[in-house]
Amino acid sequence: SAGLGDQWWLAWLDPIPILWFAFDEAKGLQVFLAAWLAYAMGETSVLRAYGGVMPVSVMFLAIGGPALAFALAVSGARRIQRRFGDIAGMFGFAALWAAIDFMGSFSNAGGAVATPAAAEVGTPMLIQSASLVGFIGITFLLGLVGAGLALTLRTRAALPAVVAIAVFALNADFGFWRMSQPAAETMHVALIDSDSVTGGVRKEDKAATMKAIDAYVIEIEKLRRANPSLIVL
Repeated sequence: SAGLGDQWWLAWLDPIPILWFAFDEAKGLQVFLAAWLAYAMGETSVLRAYGGVMPVSVMFLAIGGPALAFALAVSGARRIQRRFGDIAGMFGFAALWAAIDFMGSFSNAGGAVATPAAAEVGTPMLIQSASLVGFIGITFLLGLVGAGLALTLRTRAALPAVVAIAVFALNADFGFWRMSQPAAETMHVALIDSDSVTGGVRKEDKAATMKAIDAYVIEIEKLRRANPSLIVL
């Protein structure tokens, strides 16, 4: 589900094995390394698209960066659960993962492109709550459900799983209700197909870049009479 993966349902289950391990008596360093390695393995899906195209250093950051965020959230949740209890640990993981995801969205290297919430694009019904809380809310939900199920599997206490399943069901119900409503507004959108306009650009070339920008400007000018509300390049 991570990176360029398209298995949306796995994103709800992926954190469970690592969190199950974290909420035990394992050493902190072991938990951190296991969490980092597991998420990095998931992120290797980006190699299918960018392997051999982007520099190795960039690929390492694209894989290791999100994995570091996940590992920090897991380690933090472990400390919270040990000090304040299961429910606190459950919400702690979700909050930490969402908070780190939010901070990462300010990166100049791609913003929120690596958010785990992107895994849910394949099931629109489960991401309608983003209309209320943004993509960060989806990351929070993914973390909450996974942590709740992991805690119940680890401690045999039913409450974390009950909370997790209830939250999942409420989110799904809201999505079903929202998508079943008739559209109240429409937006006039124009799409400029970049490949046919500018051609493929696969290297740093200032002249080619400026030529591509000029091509976009020309196409945008052609849309003046159509007066679109949004232009997608």
